[in-house]
Amino acid sequence: MKRIHTQQRGAALVIGLILLVVITLLAVVGMNIANTELASATSEQVRLRAFNAAETGIEARLQTLRTDATTSTVPDTRAAVAVENAPLNTVTDEPSTILDVRLAIAASTTSGADTAKSLR
Repeated sequence: MKRIHTQQRGAALVIGLILLVVITLLAVVGMNIANTELASATSEQVRLRAFNAAETGIEARLQTLRTDATTSTVPDTRAAVAVENAPLNTVTDEPSTILDVRLAIAASTTSGADTAKSLR
């Protein structure tokens, strides 16, 4: 039996390597798209939470205004209700209130001491 030697040029190896590179590139692109979609979904979820928290606060205040429709000049001294995702007061680790914000604004103005006293 006589062997026939043909010149093999390694075409199967080259094609296999090219296919491997193409599949690897597709996998990398797919992972990047998935990461982008995840970041987008997370951003949308945070935006919706912030919107819902703001809307809840507005609705709560409107309800308070409806029930307490008065022209009294006495400030409202009731305790504030914490809202989901409300920032924490860094001093007391409790939810911030509108009074804290008003006091901070009053303290930053030129006549802040007098205004801060009037807000308390």
